[in-house]
Parts: sequence; structure tokens; C-alpha cells
Amino acid sequence: MLSDLPLLARRAAQAGALYLLWRQRRGALGTLLYLLLVALPTSAAQKLVGSKAVPTQLDVWTAAVIRVIRWSSQGSVQQVASGLTKVSLAEAVVARRMGAIIKRVKTPDGNVEGCWIAGRLDHIPTFDPPKECVVLLYIHGGGYCANNCESLAPHHFELIRTFNALVEGTKHLVIFSLEYPLAPKHKFPAAVDAAQDAYLWLVQSVGVKTLLVGGDSAGGHCAIHLMNRIGGRLALPQLAVLPVKPLASLLFSPYVDADAVNIAKDRLHFDSIHLDVTHTFSRHAFGGVPENIHNLMVLPAKDFHFAPKGTLVIYGNAEYLSGPIEVFLGRLSKGRGVPGLEVHKYEGMPHDFNVMFILPAYPATRPHALNAVQKTAVFIQKAVDS
Repeated sequence: MLSDLPLLARRAAQAGALYLLWRQRRGALGTLLYLLLVALPTSAAQKLVGSKAVPTQLDVWTAAVIRVIRWSSQGSVQQVASGLTKVSLAEAVVARRMGAIIKRVKTPDGNVEGCWIAGRLDHIPTFDPPKECVVLLYIHGGGYCANNCESLAPHHFELIRTFNALVEGTKHLVIFSLEYPLAPKHKFPAAVDAAQDAYLWLVQSVGVKTLLVGGDSAGGHCAIHLMNRIGGRLALPQLAVLPVKPLASLLFSPYVDADAVNIAKDRLHFDSIHLDVTHTFSRHAFGGVPENIHNLMVLPAKDFHFAPKGTLVIYGNAEYLSGPIEVFLGRLSKGRGVPGLEVHKYEGMPHDFNVMFILPAYPATRPHALNAVQKTAVFIQKAVDS
């Protein structure tokens, strides 16, 4: 028996190595292997036979990438957050190479943290900017558990230069992308509190005169809650008295149904997020929080406050949240309605397609994403000019 010890040690070491590889299967190497051995062959085969499992609007490469993202997102919250942090860093590098100016900011008291994204350094406001400086307070998505203020920087820069070209120098758009505390350490409404502090800082300390609020996915959910604190029945006194209010809101694939119970049965879902992940993130973000505090589906329609110059909603028909978004908008239309509501649904597009899949690396989604950016820029122009 003692003579078998070296062999047993080798077998134990091999088993341990295999276990570690399994635990790290959603790391860089595992993701690459999944792309090459599973996602690409599966997508190619389905497109070859004309399978209805993949939207016709997607090519093999984009469908494979969406599969990889969905597969990767089924790791632990820590794994997903770590992976998305790396993606955010890469996105910031790409945006800078496109010409974006990205400047991280943290106030002396530590209450507000984020980054300015602009087309020129002198466009970033420091104090008392002119009315021609249009500021978008942007709240990133990630299920309240992942991502950071540099996430989606290529989209933000594309929107900035599209708007600036549209108005031909009469105005310029600058985005303040918020860094907020993440779950599970910081449960809801920690993100809304951070957005509230950022809004106060932008108006009182920076002196912004022309302001919009927006966000994608969970960031859209947060933006809606922030607007409810700014005006209407749920308004907070310290926000209601501010002289500058958001003119308009931008909601991209908003995460309006934390329980994801209103999934539409009449359409093909081919999404970059998995329903199990949605439920897991919701438990981390909202666990123990009363439903009437966080769930937009149970909040009375009369409690919602919307920006006076309009609300823009953009989402993909193939995302799991498409049904909940439509149910949510239907509830609001039966109430007081939403002033200046503009809704654009894109066939065959996944969750957050306009902010996540805008680079040339995604030839099937890029035209749709750029079209959505153009619509967003025109919407902002109408809001600030009216």
C-alpha cells in the first residue's frame, strides 16, 4: 500500500487540476474553447439549415458571441462581475482609440464617483457650464451586481459624436457615467441613492443647466426610480426644490420586471442573458427588500414621474425582457400616460443590442445599433430644443 503512494499522489494532483479547470471553465481559455467548439459550430449549423432557433437578422459570428455571453453569465455572481470588469476595461481602451476623452471623477467627500465621457477635453464641465453643454447622467446596467462607469464607453462616444454632428456645433453632449455600489454587498436602493447624490452634485456643485437621465437594463430601472424621487407623489423635498430638472429620459432595455414573470410566449427569444441569471441577480439585489419598494410592476401608475420633454425606450424583440417592457408600458398608458413617449422595438435584436453590440466586430447588429444611436441623438435634440 505504501508503494502506491506516489501513484495516488499523482492521481490526486490530476483530479485537483481537473477540478480547478472545471471551476475556471468560464475563464478566458474556457470561453475561447466554448466559442470554437460549441457556439460557432452550433450557430453555423443552425444558419445552414435555416433553423428558426436563431433570428434571421443575426449572422453566425454574432449569434455565437451571444451564445458565449449567455453561457459565461451562468457562472457565479463573482465570476460574472470579474469577467465584465475586464470587458469594461477593454471597452474604455476601444473608446479612447475612437477619440473619446474619459476622465474619472470622485468628489472629496466620496459621495459621487464616475467618469466623464466627452469628445473634447474642454467640453467636460468643471463649474457653471453654459446652457449649450448638454449633460446625460447615465446609469449602467449589470443586474445591480456587475459592470462599472467605463462600461459601454464606445456606445457613449458614438452617441456624443452623432449628437454633436447633428447640432453642428450649437451644443455639445457630455456623459457622466455613474459608478455606484454593487450588490450583493450593497442592496437596492443603494444605486438609486448614488444616482440621487450624482444628480444633486451635477446641479448644485457643477452647475449643469441642461440635463437628461438615462440607463440600460438595471440602469434603466434605477433611472425610473430616480425620476420618481425628483417629482410626483414620491418626490423627495431636497430634489423637488432643485432649479434644474431632467428634460428627458433614455431607457435602453429597461429591467422593469425583477421577477421576469411576464415573458412573452409569442416570439423567439435569443438573448445574451439567461433567465436563471436574471433571477440570481435579482435575489442578490432585491433579497429582503419589500416588493413595493423595488418592483416597478406593482408600483401604482400614479406614482411614476416622467421627464416633461419625453421618454425614449429602445429594446430588442428577441430579448427576454421585451414582454415585460411592453406590459410595463401598457400599464402606464392606462394611467396618466407618459408625456412625449417614444418607443422603438428592433426585430431579432437581443438585450442591450444598441449599447453592447455597436462595434464593427458585430456586423449583423451594428447597423441596428447605429440606427438606434441616431434615433437617440435626434430625440435628445428635440428635447433640448423644444
